[in-house]
Amino acid sequence: MRARELKRWLAEAERLTPAQQEQVLAKLQGQRSQGLVARLLSDRVPTKCPHCSDTRIVRHGQAAGVQRFRCRGCGKTFNPLTGT
Repeated sequence: MRARELKRWLAEAERLTPAQQEQVLAKLQGQRSQGLVARLLSDRVPTKCPHCSDTRIVRHGQAAGVQRFRCRGCGKTFNPLTGT
């Protein structure tokens, strides 16, 4: 978003009712916490497959902002929380 658009949006936000302000705040806080969780999980790289314990792991895309991995041994995919 450009600075001019943000300034205009913030000026309009002041006109929201208290209930609408709460809705916006809840939405923004939810987005922030999702991003934080995704960043924390992306820092956690597994060293072995939770299914077969093979160490030949490669990155395999993302799902809901969380890094996925594929085991070259068994071919199964997983994320850093699988098996925890």
